[in-house]
Amino acid sequence: MKPSLAELHSLAPGVDPELVGEHLRRLEDRYFELFSPREVAEHLTALASLSPRQPVEVLVRAGQQIDCTVIAFDYPGEFSIITGILGATGFNILSGDVFTWAKAGQEAGLHPDRDVGAKAGQEAGDLSRRRIIDHFSGRLPEGEALELWEARLRSLLGEMGNLMEKGGAVGLAQARQRVDELAAVHLSGLSLRAESVLYPAQVTVGAGEGGRTLLRVVSQDTPLFLYALSTALALRSIFIDHIRIRTVDNRIEDEFSFLDARGGRITDPAVLDQVKLSVLLTKQFTYFLGGAPDPYAALHRFERLVESVQPQEGRWLELLSNPRVLQELARLLGASDFLWEDFIRLQYETLLPMLEPHAGRLGTPAEILPRLLDEAVGQGGTLQEKRRALNEFKDREIFSLELAYILDPLADFQKLSRGLTRLAEAVVEAAVRLTWQDLVARHGRPRTVAGLGAEYAVLGLGKLGGGELGYASDIELLFVYSDQGRSEGGGQPALSNAEFFEALVRESAASVLAKRQGIFQIDLRLRPYGSSGPAACSLDSFCWYFGAQGEAHSLERLALARLRAIAGSRELGAQVERIRDELLYSGKPLDTRELSEARQRQMEARTRAGELNAKTSPGALRDLEWVILLLQVRHGRIHPQLRTPYLREALERLPALGLLSAEEAQRLAAAYDFLRRLINGLRMLRGTATDMYLPAPDSQEYVHLARRLGYSSSGELTPAQRLRLEFDTCTAAVRFAVERHLGRENLPDAASGNVADLILSEAIAPAGRERILLRAGFRHPERAYRNLRGLAAADPTGAFLRLAVLATDFLKHRPDPDMALNNWERFLAALREAGGDQAAGEHFRGLAAQPRRLDLLLAVFAGSQFLSDALIRSPAVFDWATQPEHLHRERPRSEMLAAFRELGAGSRPQWLAELRRGRRREYVRLGIRDICLGAPIQEIMRELSMLAEAILQTAWERAAAEAGLAPERISILAFGKLGGEELNYSSDIDLMALASPEASAEELGVLARAVSRMRADLSEHSEEGYVYRVDLRLRPYGRSGELIAGLEEGLRYYRESAAAWELQALLKARPVAGDLELGSRFLVQARERLRHPFPAAEVARGVTELRRASRARLARALPGGPNIKEGEGGIRDVEFLVQALQLIHAPAVPDGNTLAALEGLRAAGLLPPGQAESLKRDYLFLRRIEHYLQIFEDRQTHTLPSEPGELAALARRILGPEATAELLAGELEACLRRVRGAWLAHLPVPN
Repeated sequence: MKPSLAELHSLAPGVDPELVGEHLRRLEDRYFELFSPREVAEHLTALASLSPRQPVEVLVRAGQQIDCTVIAFDYPGEFSIITGILGATGFNILSGDVFTWAKAGQEAGLHPDRDVGAKAGQEAGDLSRRRIIDHFSGRLPEGEALELWEARLRSLLGEMGNLMEKGGAVGLAQARQRVDELAAVHLSGLSLRAESVLYPAQVTVGAGEGGRTLLRVVSQDTPLFLYALSTALALRSIFIDHIRIRTVDNRIEDEFSFLDARGGRITDPAVLDQVKLSVLLTKQFTYFLGGAPDPYAALHRFERLVESVQPQEGRWLELLSNPRVLQELARLLGASDFLWEDFIRLQYETLLPMLEPHAGRLGTPAEILPRLLDEAVGQGGTLQEKRRALNEFKDREIFSLELAYILDPLADFQKLSRGLTRLAEAVVEAAVRLTWQDLVARHGRPRTVAGLGAEYAVLGLGKLGGGELGYASDIELLFVYSDQGRSEGGGQPALSNAEFFEALVRESAASVLAKRQGIFQIDLRLRPYGSSGPAACSLDSFCWYFGAQGEAHSLERLALARLRAIAGSRELGAQVERIRDELLYSGKPLDTRELSEARQRQMEARTRAGELNAKTSPGALRDLEWVILLLQVRHGRIHPQLRTPYLREALERLPALGLLSAEEAQRLAAAYDFLRRLINGLRMLRGTATDMYLPAPDSQEYVHLARRLGYSSSGELTPAQRLRLEFDTCTAAVRFAVERHLGRENLPDAASGNVADLILSEAIAPAGRERILLRAGFRHPERAYRNLRGLAAADPTGAFLRLAVLATDFLKHRPDPDMALNNWERFLAALREAGGDQAAGEHFRGLAAQPRRLDLLLAVFAGSQFLSDALIRSPAVFDWATQPEHLHRERPRSEMLAAFRELGAGSRPQWLAELRRGRRREYVRLGIRDICLGAPIQEIMRELSMLAEAILQTAWERAAAEAGLAPERISILAFGKLGGEELNYSSDIDLMALASPEASAEELGVLARAVSRMRADLSEHSEEGYVYRVDLRLRPYGRSGELIAGLEEGLRYYRESAAAWELQALLKARPVAGDLELGSRFLVQARERLRHPFPAAEVARGVTELRRASRARLARALPGGPNIKEGEGGIRDVEFLVQALQLIHAPAVPDGNTLAALEGLRAAGLLPPGQAESLKRDYLFLRRIEHYLQIFEDRQTHTLPSEPGELAALARRILGPEATAELLAGELEACLRRVRGAWLAHLPVPN
């Protein structure tokens, strides 16, 4: 039943009554049937917090299932975005209900057009905007931490909400693109088999209530089902208004009520059929987005294809329902804007059959390619028609070859190169032959002075000559004719041979049309004199120009190494190749200085500051080709087998001749293959051969490029990380090869490089080393260099080269890279001391196989010197702590207790040492969860508390056993941080020991000695350190009281003698060891005085005096930065404020945990919701600072460092790698001010 306005106002007193009224008026009755009045009030509180700056709120509750409610302003396609984020974060939706406010001024059920973002002048309180309440119930993957998931969900929904709110239609598109990317990454990690997700679905469409269209879907549940289905509707501009989601036995039954773009019901049967088709096909297609380089583009292009298909077209429906076709279509549609615009969009009828499993796609076989090309050209009548047919054949073959490569980007790139090279040779030969025939018919055949036929040869250079054409490669040609003379026998005036062959070259080149700039574009600039020389070159001029007295630049002569005859006279072509060998390998030596200067000019002209170019940057493809070509020319004089135009072939022959080591040849071959694939991917990405600049590493374009190259998201590195790793290591290998064989001074930028260069080369000057390491984020480059060289020297596997690059990438996001590198070298030294080179090799191999563990290790080394020292002392702990079963979940008290009990078998000294080592081991595990995984601070506090309980129980059991006592004879109660389950890394533990009522006076003495023994076991220092500082002063009568109190004595003290501050401390008391039931009984009775409210003024006066006294002691301490615990507005102020309100309003909120008590005060209406949330956030912020201060050096400190460098490092640890000391100071000041304001609002300072 719908609650009344008065009832809701009483449950949500801080919410504007107008908002409450609108909520009641504009939501249908079913909403109020599903949610209780208290839940509705909670929704209203969240709705009241919405604003253009915060357009989304999230409510999460954990029970048998997780309930997640998203409350937000309404945007088109929003449901698809929400379900996409939920699915991408691993949330399995089992049921749900989605509600939308009716349009302002209308009752629930009437839903015309939607709003997109805030209109001019709209503020948070503007009630004309529609709101949504999307409620979902479901489960998280096993082992997923709820707090971590919730934090990520809030962040992503907030990010998408801000995009939709501020960006209008553009922002909506950006949000969809971002969610498509998230969904693709999630799907790619699921390893779905194609057939497993293509379950049949029943889709029915009909009339719904309130002028809506109703879509009902019954199907097997599959990952991201709701995202896929709602995306299909959103892409068709269909707006979801209400949804009912139910999952029974893994079978979904969902109902969608929706409106068309005008806000009305869809009635056209043809449109409804198209909607059903779109839903069915797009739902299936979505599961393959993980394989798409650009998921957003792939999804939208698929919808364009679906729009072209009519429901009755069985052939196309069959193809678009084939899992293999969909899988490959996802990769193809997301591969290239150019391919989409020029081929796929216009030729999908031809394309789809090519994707069938039995269809061959590797292009026409080489042996029949010329014949098929001749047949295609022969279909034309006129020369113009023949040339058109030639270009159409060329474009189809290019697309066919590229299609195969796109669908299998990790296949041998040489196959694509060979296919494109054969095609280019056939096309050039056919184009020249057509032009030759036409010119001879018009002007006659060219002849020598002696009347013999003049011959010509077409020679390939560059990639064509080397048989290495890639996507969008130029076709570099040189035409050579045999003799001077004139043509004879044509119908038009005769031409000199120079004129004839000039026309042959020009017309032949013009007849091969480039689809886009650089794609199979004829390039004649490598002829003598370049663009200013004649297009065709006589044999004589060739010999003179490239000869000893000729004018050829050394770079032009070097290019001849890849010259190869491809068409025309075979005899003449072979003759030119022989002459080339004499001129290049036996003639005038190349001028390396001239080459170096030319390379420098190339780099300056074709690189931009701060950007990387796959072709011309130092160490990129141009340098690799240059070093191999120069080695060929240098040694080809005495090793004829190096006189090959094929660079890959030369690279294979150089180590056989002892001119390259096998290791170096392997590195260069890998670099060559990678750079060729990279350039091909860039050309495909942009549809041009001229832009070889890599996208910015943090851009989405970079991710798309990485996926185009075949890097997947399924491993421990992202596609972008894999691409960066390959580029850095490969280009470093090339630069090292230049340095070894030509001298580093011959690099266009001798100081260029990355960390991999420092591992490979010892010749980089100190200034160059400093530049590389400063750019990598190290503040002390000389020490960092020594650390790197030390690590490299200790690596017997060769894996450190890649690990160094990865480490640099990881450390860019860590607070102290220098500290991390130094700790890593110390850690490795400890490993080698224990296990020699074998242990070091296993370490490097293990990190190379699991890069995520390297990131974790470096995060510890950069974040905490205490944890680093712990690992260096016991290196094996890292392997234990990073096991998934230890790292990715909370370790329960029972499990830790069992582990510590197993340590008790040895002698007392052994047991004490093991106890300390065990605690240190758990601290390393928790520190990794805290620093590296970003586990919620409340989870870390809870685990630290459970750890302390397990150790206390173990220590008490040992002490009791040695005294001949049963451990259940006492109950050990914890106060303070441990009692509230809020322990930090260096907290004291405040305890009280309570004896069983049956204990005699003699037994009390024995128990007291056992408790004293336990305290010493935990507190005394040894070589292994100490466990905890144990404080027993909170027992009745403090230091003057007995170490152990009897039950009745303890109760009498709290009833009659306890001071107000002791009763306040009792709020946090909790039994943690010994007889827990005895402790619980004691607390129930001891808290009798806490069941009645305390006078507010008295409480305010008492806690204020306590805080003043504490701050006075702080003022007498050593000077330093702000104290986040005892200072004004610090941790203690939050805790004392909460405890004061608990006393004033007793017994409404009895919880001893500060965060739980804040939630209880909010739920009871004793704290405004906004203020309660603000205090929670501020408390967690202060506790996180405290954690980082204490975990850094295992010191009980709460004072921020005053030294600027230390404060800046702390800022980076807490707020991220870009944070500054000023940012931290500002955040902290605002936090302290808010806390102090809340204190004064509720506990005004008494007069």
